[in-house]
Amino acid sequence: MTNRMGWIAIFCCSVAIAASACSPPLTDVIATSTEDVGPYDVVAIVDGDRGFTATVCMADASHASAVSERVIDQLIDHGYATITLHLVAMSPNGPTAVKQVHWTPQDGIRDTGGASPAANVSACTASS
Repeated sequence: MTNRMGWIAIFCCSVAIAASACSPPLTDVIATSTEDVGPYDVVAIVDGDRGFTATVCMADASHASAVSERVIDQLIDHGYATITLHLVAMSPNGPTAVKQVHWTPQDGIRDTGGASPAANVSACTASS
Protein backbone atom coordinates (compact mmCIF):
# COMPACT_ATOMS: atom_id res chain seq x y z
CA MET A 1 0.00 0.00 0.00
CA THR A 2 2.85 2.42 0.79
CA ASN A 3 4.47 1.82 -2.60
CA ARG A 4 1.18 2.67 -4.33
CA MET A 5 0.90 5.95 -2.39
CA GLY A 6 4.44 6.87 -3.47
CA TRP A 7 3.55 6.35 -7.14
CA ILE A 8 0.39 8.43 -6.74
CA ALA A 9 2.41 11.25 -5.18
CA ILE A 10 4.96 11.13 -8.01
CA PHE A 11 2.17 11.16 -10.60
CA CYS A 12 0.45 14.16 -8.98
CA CYS A 13 3.72 16.12 -8.83
CA SER A 14 4.41 15.33 -12.49
CA VAL A 15 0.97 16.58 -13.52
CA ALA A 16 1.43 19.80 -11.51
CA ILE A 17 4.84 20.46 -13.07
CA ALA A 18 3.54 19.78 -16.57
CA ALA A 19 0.57 22.11 -16.05
CA SER A 20 2.76 24.97 -14.81
CA ALA A 21 5.11 24.54 -17.76
CA CYS A 22 2.20 25.27 -20.14
CA SER A 23 1.74 28.88 -19.02
CA PRO A 24 3.86 31.52 -20.71
CA PRO A 25 6.49 33.31 -18.65
CA LEU A 26 5.77 37.02 -18.09
CA THR A 27 8.87 37.88 -20.10
CA ASP A 28 7.37 36.35 -23.24
CA VAL A 29 5.88 39.50 -24.81
CA ILE A 30 4.05 37.73 -27.64
CA ALA A 31 2.43 35.11 -25.39
CA THR A 32 1.35 37.62 -22.77
CA SER A 33 0.01 40.03 -25.36
CA THR A 34 -2.25 37.50 -26.99
CA GLU A 35 -3.27 35.38 -24.03
CA ASP A 36 -4.16 37.67 -21.15
CA VAL A 37 -4.20 41.32 -22.24
CA GLY A 38 -5.14 41.09 -25.91
CA PRO A 39 -2.93 41.88 -28.86
CA TYR A 40 -0.91 45.08 -29.03
CA ASP A 41 1.61 46.60 -31.38
CA VAL A 42 4.39 49.10 -30.66
CA VAL A 43 4.52 51.66 -33.49
CA ALA A 44 5.74 55.22 -34.15
CA ILE A 45 8.98 54.62 -32.27
CA VAL A 46 11.44 57.42 -31.56
CA ASP A 47 14.59 55.81 -30.18
CA GLY A 48 16.93 58.56 -29.00
CA ASP A 49 20.29 58.34 -27.28
CA ARG A 50 18.79 58.53 -23.81
CA GLY A 51 15.04 58.32 -24.38
CA PHE A 52 12.49 56.05 -25.99
CA THR A 53 9.03 57.19 -27.06
CA ALA A 54 6.44 55.01 -28.78
CA THR A 55 2.76 54.62 -29.47
CA VAL A 56 1.23 51.32 -28.37
CA CYS A 57 -1.87 50.29 -30.34
CA MET A 58 -3.88 47.74 -28.35
CA ALA A 59 -7.10 45.82 -28.72
CA ASP A 60 -8.42 46.20 -25.17
CA ALA A 61 -8.30 49.55 -23.36
CA SER A 62 -9.05 47.92 -20.00
CA HIS A 63 -5.56 46.37 -20.04
CA ALA A 64 -3.65 49.60 -20.70
CA SER A 65 -1.77 49.50 -17.40
CA ALA A 66 -0.69 45.88 -17.81
CA VAL A 67 0.38 46.44 -21.42
CA SER A 68 2.42 49.55 -20.53
CA GLU A 69 4.12 47.72 -17.65
CA ARG A 70 5.08 44.82 -19.91
CA VAL A 71 6.48 47.01 -22.67
CA ILE A 72 8.47 49.06 -20.15
CA ASP A 73 9.76 45.88 -18.46
CA GLN A 74 11.16 44.80 -21.84
CA LEU A 75 12.89 48.17 -22.36
CA ILE A 76 14.32 48.91 -18.91
CA ASP A 77 17.56 47.01 -19.54
CA HIS A 78 18.35 49.04 -22.67
CA GLY A 79 19.80 51.95 -20.68
CA TYR A 80 17.19 54.62 -21.45
CA ALA A 81 16.93 57.60 -19.12
CA THR A 82 13.25 57.94 -20.01
CA ILE A 83 10.56 55.80 -21.62
CA THR A 84 7.29 57.38 -22.75
CA LEU A 85 4.38 55.35 -24.10
CA HIS A 86 1.20 56.68 -25.69
CA LEU A 87 -1.48 53.98 -25.36
CA VAL A 88 -4.21 53.88 -27.97
CA ALA A 89 -7.15 51.44 -28.06
CA MET A 90 -8.41 50.17 -31.37
CA SER A 91 -12.18 49.89 -31.72
CA PRO A 92 -14.71 49.56 -34.56
CA ASN A 93 -15.14 53.36 -34.38
CA GLY A 94 -11.40 53.92 -34.84
CA PRO A 95 -8.47 54.47 -32.50
CA THR A 96 -9.02 56.20 -29.16
CA ALA A 97 -6.30 57.65 -26.94
CA VAL A 98 -6.37 55.87 -23.59
CA LYS A 99 -3.45 57.22 -21.59
CA GLN A 100 0.17 58.19 -21.57
CA VAL A 101 2.80 56.74 -19.22
CA HIS A 102 6.31 57.92 -18.48
CA TRP A 103 9.12 55.93 -16.84
CA THR A 104 12.39 57.10 -15.32
CA PRO A 105 14.78 55.13 -13.11
CA GLN A 106 14.11 57.59 -10.27
CA ASP A 107 10.30 57.68 -10.41
CA GLY A 108 9.35 54.37 -11.99
CA ILE A 109 6.14 54.29 -14.03
CA ARG A 110 3.85 57.31 -13.81
CA ASP A 111 0.53 57.86 -15.58
CA THR A 112 1.03 61.32 -17.10
CA GLY A 113 -2.32 61.87 -18.73
CA GLY A 114 -5.40 60.40 -20.24
CA ALA A 115 -4.87 61.48 -23.83
CA SER A 116 -2.17 61.11 -26.43
CA PRO A 117 -1.47 63.70 -29.12
CA ALA A 118 -3.47 63.23 -32.32
CA ALA A 119 -0.33 62.18 -34.23
CA ASN A 120 -0.03 59.12 -32.01
CA VAL A 121 -3.65 58.13 -32.61
CA SER A 122 -3.10 58.39 -36.36
CA ALA A 123 -0.03 56.12 -36.05
CA CYS A 124 -2.39 53.33 -34.98
CA THR A 125 -4.64 53.95 -37.97
CA ALA A 126 -1.64 53.65 -40.27
CA SER A 127 -0.46 50.39 -38.64
CA SER A 128 -3.78 48.53 -38.80
